[in-house]
This record gives sequence, C-alpha cells and structure tokens, in this order.
Amino acid sequence: MTRDRGGRVEESPPDAEARATEPRKSGSGVSGRSPDLEALTLAMAVAPTAYSRNKMFGFFKDPRVMRARSRARLVRALRHDLSRPLAARVERRKLAGDRVALTVRIESMQYTRNVELSVAEVSALSFLCDRQKSTALPCEPQDRALVESVLSRLAAGLNQRA
Repeated sequence: MTRDRGGRVEESPPDAEARATEPRKSGSGVSGRSPDLEALTLAMAVAPTAYSRNKMFGFFKDPRVMRARSRARLVRALRHDLSRPLAARVERRKLAGDRVALTVRIESMQYTRNVELSVAEVSALSFLCDRQKSTALPCEPQDRALVESVLSRLAAGLNQRA
C-alpha cells in the first residue's frame, strides 16, 4: 500500500512489494563476470560508441572499466596525432613484458609525445591508423590478427544462438 500526493491510500499490485525487496540491477547490460580489460580497452578504442556510458552507468563505475576507458582514449588521441597531414615520425622500443614505448615526433611543430602501451594497444593503434589511411604507423597482418583475437575474447562467455 502506498499514498499518493493527496494522502489517499492506493493499493499496490501484489508483486510490487516483492520486487521492492529484490536487489536492483546496475543497468550495465553486461553479465556479472569480470570483463577482459585488454579486450574492453581495444573495443572502446576501435568502436568508442559501442559502450554507452549513459546506458551502462553502473558498469562504468568500476575502476577497472574506468582505466580501460582511459587507455582507449589515449589510443584514439594518438591516432588523431598520427592522422595529421604533418610528417609524423614514430619510434618503437620494446620494454619488459608485453609493453612498448612509443615516441611520436612532429618536427614542424616541435612536438614530441612519449607513451607506454601494450602490444595489443599498439596493434589497435596501427589498425586505426590504417583505417584513417595514415602511413605513420603501418598495419601489418599480425597487428590485425592480434586485434581480432583480443576482441573475440569479449564474446567468449556469451551464449551463441543460431
């Protein structure tokens, strides 16, 4: 039973009280399992509108998801730097583990940017540059294959319907 604005008593549907005691869903649209953060980063970099923050607000509260979103923004910002018509020079240096140090230089602007990315993030960056027709960071077949294999991990736990 509830009261309306005028103070009158209204009858509630029989299941309304039961629903009121159930835990609310976060509205994320994503299963409760922990997301593959590398795959999520690449998905957010390659298709940034696929994960709507407004529709999946609870999902985006997770600090790990916020980190993936931040890394995806970094990859997209680098793609923007490399797609400029100015001559950009890119240097790669292999670091410990699966990390790569990337240095982007645009001499005419006296611009230098140093970033540390994972191998998958560098592959996604070269994939995005290839889609933008930028030659600053060429996309090799193994880059494309790595991006596709990492992105396929997002669907690994989903039920596939025929």
